[in-house]
Amino acid sequence: MTTRRELAAAHRRAKHLALVGSATTATARLLRACNWLASVAKHHNRLTEALHAVYYLIDLINAGQPLPGQPGTTTEPADGTPRHPRARASASDPKDVA
Repeated sequence: MTTRRELAAAHRRAKHLALVGSATTATARLLRACNWLASVAKHHNRLTEALHAVYYLIDLINAGQPLPGQPGTTTEPADGTPRHPRARASASDPKDVA
């Protein structure tokens, strides 16, 4: 039987997935995903770890290196299926151009 805690976690996940999925631009999707990260990190009392992970990703981007989970890196599944099938294409939307 599903516990109340498991149901609450499933509800939070569904809510955040819907928010990210309903964003109309790549920028909005990223911002909503970052808000989701902050929410999960706070819920699990791991804010410092999440912040260090964000700093690590920023350093990779600034150095021009591929991000973990991107095609062509060793963290991708061998069969080429995307790790997050709900994710949209990574190309920026025309609305994101300032």
